[in-house]
Order: sequence, then structure tokens, then C-alpha cells
Amino acid sequence: MTKLEKKIIRKVYTHETKKTTTELLGRILTIGFVLATVLYIGSLLIRVLDEQGTLEVFEIFHEDADVVRTYFFEVVGILYQEIPKHIAASLILAVVALLFLIVLFIKSVHRISQKLRALRKYWFSSAR
Repeated sequence: MTKLEKKIIRKVYTHETKKTTTELLGRILTIGFVLATVLYIGSLLIRVLDEQGTLEVFEIFHEDADVVRTYFFEVVGILYQEIPKHIAASLILAVVALLFLIVLFIKSVHRISQKLRALRKYWFSSAR
């Protein structure tokens, strides 16, 4: 190979390395940010329910199985009435977004790993 060809190939691999690294880092940071958002909204919801005393309704589950079966739907009804709807909707939306991002990431893992393998082979081979 001529010196010019090697220079061009090196620039292409440099560009692909930057592009792949940026894509991978961006996806990981996005998932991390959405996960932090889910945890924050979840803790906010639990804090509000604790301040209202709504979480005390779960004490019924320390009873025997018959009591739990008898009052389960009443407990669910109370939770539905007491839960702040806007916070719960935000939490559900954030969880759905997180699951969507994780599925997209899992679908692209094979392609990204193949790119990384090829880049590693180029950068760490002695034939450059």
C-alpha cells in the first residue's frame, strides 16, 4: 500500500472510532440519565405517599393469607385514590422510555460490538 492509501485508511478508521465511541457513550449516558430520572421520580412518589401515611396500608400484608385475599382490592383502591396521579404518570412514562431505550440498545449491541472488534483489530495490529 502506498503512503497516501495508508493515510486515507487511517483517517477513515479515526473517524469511525470517534463516531462509534460517541454513539456508545451517548447511548450509555442517555440510559443512565433516564434511569436516574426514574429513580428520582420513584423516590418522590414514595416520599409523598409516606407523608400522606398511605404506605401504612401495606401493613395488611403482614397478616395471614386469608386477610390479604379479602382486603387486597380494597388496598389497591385506596392506593389508586391516594396516589398523586401526575407523579405516577410521570413515573410510568419514564419507565416506558427507559425500557424503550434499553431495547434499542440491546438491538444495536451486536452491530456496535462488530464495529469495536474491527476497530480493535485495526488499531492493535502490527500491520498498520
